[in-house]
Amino acid sequence: MLEGLKDKITKIADSLNENKLLHDTLEDANLQQEIIELNRKQLLDGRGSDNNELPKYVDDPFFKTQKAAKAYQAWKSKVSPNPNKNAEVMDFYINGQFHSTITMKNNDDSFEMVSNSSIASDVQSKTGNEALGLNEVSLGFVIPEIKNKLLENVKEKFKI
Repeated sequence: MLEGLKDKITKIADSLNENKLLHDTLEDANLQQEIIELNRKQLLDGRGSDNNELPKYVDDPFFKTQKAAKAYQAWKSKVSPNPNKNAEVMDFYINGQFHSTITMKNNDDSFEMVSNSSIASDVQSKTGNEALGLNEVSLGFVIPEIKNKLLENVKEKFKI
């Protein structure tokens, strides 16, 4: 008689594995899309996942001279999707290609923001890997939704 109860408790305990719950929660396509959009907005604001400003054009070794960096910066300030961003700071938005390739990769025991863009490795090296990921401000927008989704998943596990 207690074997059935033990089996139920074991199933519940197994289903409440932290990594599995995190994985199941972040598998939600809507939640992933919201996280990706927050990362894109963050980049357009010129902010990295550490909430610091992204590198400045004048510090980019791609430009052979300060004059070339300043000219590019001036052009970018005219075409930027976010005219309120500090014009000196990179946003990695030229034609939207890099931003459009940002996705979430949900591994068995972790998740990460990735891009398969041809410039992704350059972006990552210029930012010290701070371009992909959410800062505290962005996390503040998505954490309540993550908590709700996580709670839904826990409740679902108890329907065993």
